[in-house]
Amino acid sequence: MLGLAGWFLSASARSVDRWLVLDGLISGVRVGEAMEADLGTISPQLTLDTFARSVLDGTVAPALAVLRDEKLVGMIGAGQLRGVPQKDWPSTRIADVMVDLAEVPVIDPDDLLSTGLERLRESHLDGLPVLDASGLRGVLTRRSIATMLRARAELTGVVL
Repeated sequence: MLGLAGWFLSASARSVDRWLVLDGLISGVRVGEAMEADLGTISPQLTLDTFARSVLDGTVAPALAVLRDEKLVGMIGAGQLRGVPQKDWPSTRIADVMVDLAEVPVIDPDDLLSTGLERLRESHLDGLPVLDASGLRGVLTRRSIATMLRARAELTGVVL
């Protein structure tokens, strides 16, 4: 029992240390520095078979902004795609499975990344739209956050 307690405390300490390192890496970072700015957008009228494989294999961003007449109407990502059997992709429109904008938390490029990360975690989505007064600026995804964290870790010599 003593050994098990020791293992648990050791594992917990390593976990806390890792969180402190990650917290230090994102401290002061803004969403705009971590978002995917090369926007992948898609029309709600397209069928899933036109893009689903590219999302799932990582060729494009894990979450795409859905635009109708250049206006953001929702988001679609790997999570929504996995909920549709592949045999149904040719007959399922993006509008049928996207997450409507009213249900998607939006973030500003000037928001702290810690805020964006928390909203992304709470939303259970693959990405969140980043909007400012001029419109859609990018999409914040776990992939974009991980890329930014790796870059900052390399610059500062931190081992993740």
